[in-house]
Amino acid sequence: MRTFRGRVLDGNGTFVGTGLVVDDDGKLADIVGATYAGQSGLAEQGVLAQESDLCKRIGLKKSHNPTAEHAINIDHEQISQHNLWRQDSSQPEDDSPREGIYGSDSHGVADGGLGRFREEHGPFYIVPGFVDIHCHGGGGTSFPDDLGPESIALGIEAHRRRGTTALVASLVSMVDPLPAIYALVPFCQSGELAGIHMEGPYVSPCKAGAQNPAAIREGNLAELEEWLVAGDGWIRTMTVAPEIPQARDVAEMLLRYGAKPSWGHTSATATQAAEAIEYVLEKSSSAVAPMPQTATHLFNAMPPLSHRAPGPVREYIQAARRGEIAVELIADGVHIAPELVEDVADYVGASAVFVTDAMAAAGMPEGSYQLGGLAVDVRDGAARLAGTDTIAGGCSMLADQVALMAGRGALSLEHIVQATVAGPVRAASLLREGREARGITITYKIGAKPNFVVLDADFHVREVIREGVVL
Repeated sequence: MRTFRGRVLDGNGTFVGTGLVVDDDGKLADIVGATYAGQSGLAEQGVLAQESDLCKRIGLKKSHNPTAEHAINIDHEQISQHNLWRQDSSQPEDDSPREGIYGSDSHGVADGGLGRFREEHGPFYIVPGFVDIHCHGGGGTSFPDDLGPESIALGIEAHRRRGTTALVASLVSMVDPLPAIYALVPFCQSGELAGIHMEGPYVSPCKAGAQNPAAIREGNLAELEEWLVAGDGWIRTMTVAPEIPQARDVAEMLLRYGAKPSWGHTSATATQAAEAIEYVLEKSSSAVAPMPQTATHLFNAMPPLSHRAPGPVREYIQAARRGEIAVELIADGVHIAPELVEDVADYVGASAVFVTDAMAAAGMPEGSYQLGGLAVDVRDGAARLAGTDTIAGGCSMLADQVALMAGRGALSLEHIVQATVAGPVRAASLLREGREARGITITYKIGAKPNFVVLDADFHVREVIREGVVL
């Protein structure tokens, strides 16, 4: 048995307990200080108590930013009554250090219950493993370019060791994507990947970004069906520009095969964007509803928001607020200003999804790399097409984005967890027949092999557990 102490959040960002116990077989044995009754019953049904209700019951006063010093005022007697501290024979009854909500704290509760995290005393937060639904590679390898199994495994492992326990491998616009699809499908079948995202080739040549212009083309249903059949149900999303010929036919075929259109790399007007969203809503089945579409890395590779021509950005944001579309946000501080990420995420709520758009340089030193056969230079934390100012994918991992955005304090950790776990799972339909795929934990279930990440007080990854195994 091993106990992991800290403030435990589920994949929806809901506070559920103060620690997790994993047995020797890697299965979840207990949720310490669970906010719902019993470890079977409600827990196994996925019915979770809301943190706000807990706060009311025990008198916790929660600020907008629960990470700030003195954000929660805790009454000592009430805490012990509600089992937020583990009570056993080894627990001191005086004012000596205790293992509390946020791990051991040499200050006890006298200073508001938070104190300062001390590395030697254990974790601060426990959150489910991150889910990245838009990732081109990492660890020096590129999913569109390096098709050997060792290279693919290296890219997966690079992200996994930083807390991304479920990953959708992204391709780029390619003349012939079939070899890459065939190379990735076995990793999906084995549970090492959660699926495949095809970024193009049916996109706008005017908003190609780092896509190979020679591979970009109009929609072709015959070749698309060939790709979908080869994908064996593992192609989860495909980036399509809504204004291209046959965009609607492409979207309809994707839906028919259980995939979703992801609108992006587009020169669309506001009207074209709105009409595409509405068309998908009309054609989508219950299998992909209620969120049958996404927007690929919002703001990037699309016309900027303008006061006279708002373009697609406003349509995607408003549709996200209505719950009709999920919007990808590359929250790395390079692709989008962090304050804009905060504004959009706050406005659209659960429809915001953090993605990396990572390429081979993620987790690697700066230098020269490739993406889809194009040369990329990584300098000053940004990847750009060689000899240009065009951004070519990302260099971050989701762990970096969590640390950046949570550290700023404008978004709660609860919201950020939702954007990195439940949000992407819903956006890419990674739950099939109600079951969580390998590497994904939204609700903690006793007897299941969990996926979670231990974060310290600065939101940096300290430990990663995937399918009950400590990495």
